[in-house]
Amino acid sequence: MIDITFRDLLENIGTAEDIRQDGCILADIDQTTVKTLMGQPFRLEAYSLILCTEGECVVNIGEKEYRITSGDLFLAIPMFRIIVRHDRTFSAKGLFLSTGYLNRYMLSMLCSTSLLVHITQHPVYKMDSEQYTQILAMMQSIRWVADNSECSKFNDEAIYNGIAMFLYVIGDSLQRAAASQGTKASAPSRQDEYCFRFIDLLAKHPKISRRVDFYAEQLCLTPKYLMTLVRKTTGKSVRDWINDFIISNAQFLLRHSDMSIQQIAFELNFPNQSFFGKFFKEHTGYAPSEYRSNN
Repeated sequence: MIDITFRDLLENIGTAEDIRQDGCILADIDQTTVKTLMGQPFRLEAYSLILCTEGECVVNIGEKEYRITSGDLFLAIPMFRIIVRHDRTFSAKGLFLSTGYLNRYMLSMLCSTSLLVHITQHPVYKMDSEQYTQILAMMQSIRWVADNSECSKFNDEAIYNGIAMFLYVIGDSLQRAAASQGTKASAPSRQDEYCFRFIDLLAKHPKISRRVDFYAEQLCLTPKYLMTLVRKTTGKSVRDWINDFIISNAQFLLRHSDMSIQQIAFELNFPNQSFFGKFFKEHTGYAPSEYRSNN
């Protein structure tokens, strides 16, 4: 599986004329970019908002298939394991943000666990024509400011505020969509922010740790407090989050990659294939080889 880092995005997506601030990229995506990823499992180490402006694209996220068509907004977060199945004259505008960008510019309203959970369940947001026109206009306005202004602090602030407005408008739409589907929406609390950071760590850490104290140490919390706030905020335990994430990754790699079971075991930080096999069967009822042959 390919891990596409933020540096990779900076070097390979769009053109030199695209907006490339520290931790932020706004770029046009064409069919050539999509074809380079066709059929290859990958993960984006960025929070990505991709507005389809033409054509369509079919992607798998984990075990689910999604069709992205003109006017749709595709929301990809670092925990997603993605594979592009096929596309038809696909073009889009993409906004890619590092976690550091969200934290640095105090966009804390977007660090909402309820929004994050909603996106994991509904990564493709179907917009009406008015919403699409509004979102596209905002992206074009940000690009116009970048193209028609000299480099200065005023220009940087104008771009930042344009991006912030863009994100808050989308966040409001997503929150309304989540509420209509029964997800309780509320202003992010300090506990919510810690929970968001825990999930972000879980998604981004290259070698997944199954130790609760590892994540607690990274967040400067006690393991007991981390376990309490995660369960209170999400309804799931830290251990369940970790195990579900590992199983989801294992299923994706078994189904969509040609890695051997031993390679997958090492990729997911298991000491050996036997230990991985026992863990996988305990949580799915299948041995890894059985799951692969049945899927």
